[in-house]
Amino acid sequence: MSNFFNKVAGGINKGVNTVSANSKAVMEKTKVKGVITNLENERRQYIQALGQMVYDLHAQTGQISATDEITGYLTEITKRLEMMQQQNEELARIDAELAAATNTANPAAAPQAQVPVPPAPTPPVAAGTVCTCGQQNPGGAKFCAGCGSPVQ
Repeated sequence: MSNFFNKVAGGINKGVNTVSANSKAVMEKTKVKGVITNLENERRQYIQALGQMVYDLHAQTGQISATDEITGYLTEITKRLEMMQQQNEELARIDAELAAATNTANPAAAPQAQVPVPPAPTPPVAAGTVCTCGQQNPGGAKFCAGCGSPVQ
């Protein structure tokens, strides 16, 4: 009879340990997902500021060229993407720890909590040709961005 009670107690302890590990993992994952959300919001703000700067530059000069400020925004956007990737790796680590704590035979079969990371922005293209209208066009452009005429 005592063997039966030992098995029941062992089952209860295992269940308590599993619930404890699951709740800890949920709390950690929620925290990491919050960090990812904040990084994504910052990335969007940088993209919006970059877009406004490029628009203002085009409105003032009729040209767009890579400035230190534009490059700085692109660098900050790339940093946010890299930090988001690091946080996704942290989510994978938490999932692996949870699988080990709950004796999941195949951690890959456990639900993964990765948040998609958008691709990094393309760095500015070096100056290309200048059209007869004065518009600076990126390298490889076939038509002028200012007047639409073909460029060499």
